[in-house]
Amino acid sequence: MNRFFRPFCLLFLVSGLLFTVSNCRSSSCPDDLDECEYFSKPDSALIHLSFQFNGENREVPYEIYRGTINLDSLRAPVIEDVATTSEFSMLLPIGRYTVKANYLRGSDTVWVIRGGRTTYRRFKCEPDECYKVIEEDYAIFLND
Repeated sequence: MNRFFRPFCLLFLVSGLLFTVSNCRSSSCPDDLDECEYFSKPDSALIHLSFQFNGENREVPYEIYRGTINLDSLRAPVIEDVATTSEFSMLLPIGRYTVKANYLRGSDTVWVIRGGRTTYRRFKCEPDECYKVIEEDYAIFLND
């Protein structure tokens, strides 16, 4: 039994090592280095905002909060502005954000709230590292 066990363990160890080494570059480093946008850790990313305009809503007031929003205890927004174009982007520090838009519906104000986060993906390409930013799209539309 010992004669069979040693070669089997050695074969298993070598095949596992070869599998790990052969897959290391492809799983860690992108084939197309154009995916690498930064060679140092990024600290900001674009968020893309989309608003819906109609006869009642020719401009849409909105607020952007850092983190998730808790309607019971609203904290101060990091940005408070009015959207006058249906789509635009802005650069913010990487993290989680909540966007609240205030739409008019008759005499009522309707809040539309969307959350998401920006982040980055790190690739370890020996001997360096590179990063790709993962942006976030916020479609803040009023459902009819």
